[in-house]
This record gives sequence, C-alpha cells and structure tokens, in this order.
Amino acid sequence: MDDPHAPELTDEEENSAALTERRYREPEPPEFATSRGCQLLDEISLRILEIRLALLVATEDVSLRLDDFYPRLAALEVLADQAVGAARLLLLDADLDEAWGSLPSRPQAVFARHKAAVTRGSPSVFPVPSSLRHFNSAIRTIASQATGPDWRARPQCPAIIRDGSRQCSNGVLYLGDNAFASGCFSHATEAERNRHRQHQDDRNEANVEASRIAHLAMTGLGRIIAEGWLRRRHEPGSLFQLINQPDGPFRLEDMEEAGKAAPAD
Repeated sequence: MDDPHAPELTDEEENSAALTERRYREPEPPEFATSRGCQLLDEISLRILEIRLALLVATEDVSLRLDDFYPRLAALEVLADQAVGAARLLLLDADLDEAWGSLPSRPQAVFARHKAAVTRGSPSVFPVPSSLRHFNSAIRTIASQATGPDWRARPQCPAIIRDGSRQCSNGVLYLGDNAFASGCFSHATEAERNRHRQHQDDRNEANVEASRIAHLAMTGLGRIIAEGWLRRRHEPGSLFQLINQPDGPFRLEDMEEAGKAAPAD
C-alpha cells in the first residue's frame, strides 16, 4: 500500500519515474533455439539410443540381468525426442500460444502451445523428425515387411443371428492374400475357418521372424557402438582419460581453454 505520509509527486516526477521503470525493467527473454542446440539435443537422443543398443551386447560379457534399464531408457528416449521436436519448432519460429509462466516451457508445453495457436488460425509447422525417430521407424519397417497388413478393418458379417432379430455384428474372417471369408468365425465355412487358422499361424511365425531380424539388426549396431566406446575409452581426451588423470578432470587451465572456445551468446 502507498505510504500516506509520503510527499506527493508532481506530474513531471511521476512521468520521469514511469519512464525509468520502463527503461530499466528486465526484458523478457525471447523463446529461441539455434541450429547448434537442435543438433546437440539430437545427439543426446542418439546417445540414449546407443546405451540401449550397447546393453543388448553387454550381457555377452557380463552374466547380469539388465532388463530394468529398458523401461527407463524408453522414457528418456520419449523425452529426448520431444525435446528435439520442440527445439525445432522454436528454430522454425512456429507460432505459440501465450506461455503459462515466466520460466522456459517444457518440450510438451511447446507442442501444446503450438497446437493452441494453430487452433486459433496459425499455420501448422512440422519439424523434421529426430534421428531417434528415424531409427525406430526403420525398425518398424522391418517388422511390417515381414508380417504384412493385418486387416484390422474387416467387413461386417452378413449373416443374421440365430433368433433372426438382427445382422451379426462381428467382422468376417481374414484369410490372407487380400481375401475375406463369407462370414465371421461362427458363420464361415469349415474350410474358411481352417484357412483363417493357417493364416494366423503363418502370421505368428512371421512376427517371430520379424522380431529375430530386428534383434539381429540392433545387436549388430550394438556391437559397433560397444567397440567404438571401448576403443575411444583409452584415447587421449576421452572422458575416461580425463576423469582418471592424476590431477582429475577439473584442471583450471583446461576449463579456461574450454571457456575461451565456447561460442559467444
């Protein structure tokens, strides 16, 4: 509250005080992303992927059960992928709805704010997918090529139910090779049911084969990553070497050199 005993300011003094406040008020930081920042986040997502792939081959040398890593790495991959996409939205100057606070937005919030802006009429911006997403798409492609379409959307069975009150609500059986049965499992012929069972067996075998091929592909990459890690581990300048040097990783002269090499804001 205003001090009732404070002297009243003249109009000139009030205008001068308001001008000073505007002039020295802390400016709000702009929301931005540099190309370098986007590349760095993309590399971070790839490092998380490298950990997942290297773990696939770590058990060849260590008799430990390491599957507890995978759900945590999967969660980190989602966060990293979102961070890459959000940074690329900022890099592309995508329209965003008003921020919900004074702190920088989380990646999910950037997507939500852009969606809100698009709802109000702004153009949609589609950032280039992250390298991590490209990798996961490639793995899914391996599976889809092996298993083929599953025809989840099937025509409705034309048969009438037993009491004659309505048409059967089930979908007809899919027989493979773009062919459908004359009815659902209950209303198809015995030959159609046998053909459907054979298609399901073939599909299950294809799923197993697709999983095997995908695992081989990822294991092969895991071995390449692991060999690269172990080779670079003993090279000068590696993190392992820096941490284990006699005077530790935080030498003043090295940090000063790193500071000089850092890009200017």
